[in-house]
Amino acid sequence: MDSKVSVVLTAAVDGIPIAQAIACLLGVRFVYAKLTQEVSFTDHYVSKSSGSRPVSSPFFLPKHLLRKSDTVLIVDDVIRAGATFSALVSICAQARAGIAGIFAMFITSSALRELRKAHKVEYLSLIA
Repeated sequence: MDSKVSVVLTAAVDGIPIAQAIACLLGVRFVYAKLTQEVSFTDHYVSKSSGSRPVSSPFFLPKHLLRKSDTVLIVDDVIRAGATFSALVSICAQARAGIAGIFAMFITSSALRELRKAHKVEYLSLIA
């Protein structure tokens, strides 16, 4: 990867084990967006869905967990249509954090084609 990753970001719940393991391997922070707001935190990033990929429920991430200076590796177990990935990109954009790359254990070929067009980052996948 060209950029040094400072944070691994995923969405609850399926991506958590692999994302946490990658963060541990890289020696960086690990954070995850949830479908519910943390009651103890008042300020959250809230994912916005793109017109072509509506998300049934938004994801929330307390703002103190992601900063402008962060370079993010987005991790998910499976990327099928890319709705969850787009939600995580939305959160990164709100934080003005850079995206270093994307990792998925599995990504559909159609999703990979679309993501490569939309995002000029490094893609890592075990099965594509």
